[in-house]
Amino acid sequence: MGLQQNGFKNLYGVEIQPYAVEKAKEYTQHVNILQGSGLDLPFKDGFFDVVGTNGVLIHISPNDLPTVMGEMVRCSKRYIWGFEYYMPEITTIKYRDNVGYAWKGDYAKMFMEQFPGQLRLVQQEFFPYVNPAEQGNMDCMYLLEKVSA
Repeated sequence: MGLQQNGFKNLYGVEIQPYAVEKAKEYTQHVNILQGSGLDLPFKDGFFDVVGTNGVLIHISPNDLPTVMGEMVRCSKRYIWGFEYYMPEITTIKYRDNVGYAWKGDYAKMFMEQFPGQLRLVQQEFFPYVNPAEQGNMDCMYLLEKVSA
């Protein structure tokens, strides 16, 4: 909804769980929500001006991150945007009392390392948690731009 309020049109979302696709369709209007996987996005190269995630990459196994990131870059005409848990190095964290389902990391750095010379960091902001019990935790929002060859 925030993207729509800021003038973005022709929005798409990809969700792996069919039930979550149906639920998302109940809460959105004028958004194309498809069932699919980030490992094989069903879009042509350069289909979108911006490809982004919000709390998604944290749930992708580090072994699968290069594939998902590659798909995001492939589908983007110009920008990669993200808002994810942050830690300077990839770190496994507990998620709903389970291990192996969530990771913190420096996702902007990982993108740039995977695509050297192909992406540039436009902006990066860090958001420390305000809850004293979670002191030291932070999220990171970043915007990367594809560099013309």
